[in-house]
Amino acid sequence: MALKSKTHSRDEATNQMAFGIALVWDRYFLDAIKVFRTVADSEESLAGAAWCNIGLTYLKMRLYKDAERALSKVIKCYPKSKLHQTIPHEESGLIIAKAYLGRVHARLGQGNTSGAGKDLEAMETLPSSFVIDEQGHQISFRELAAVQF
Repeated sequence: MALKSKTHSRDEATNQMAFGIALVWDRYFLDAIKVFRTVADSEESLAGAAWCNIGLTYLKMRLYKDAERALSKVIKCYPKSKLHQTIPHEESGLIIAKAYLGRVHARLGQGNTSGAGKDLEAMETLPSSFVIDEQGHQISFRELAAVQF
């Protein structure tokens, strides 16, 4: 049930994002990417989150170059977009922080430690972007990326 035109509401696009995430959980990666692309094309306010989800889905597939391209698009085109919540209060901040974290993984997956290190440095300016762990502690996306080194 992907979106078919740009006339759909933000609520419908939000539902499609949740559907795409469910597809990822069920390992229907290519179907999820199609849903996320449709959301990116149909709802500008969710485009950054949709492209980030595309990149993260490629990461799950170990398609590191594709992941890097999608996440680089987020960093370049949507630097001010906020994280999209499907579960309230799970993440906070800017989508760019999550994109950098994903790109660190993608670059390390390709053996590009220099590029991953540059992304880690770029994340220094994003300390207010974080996830909340199971104990309720805030962990910055940069801290999560630093663990990879």
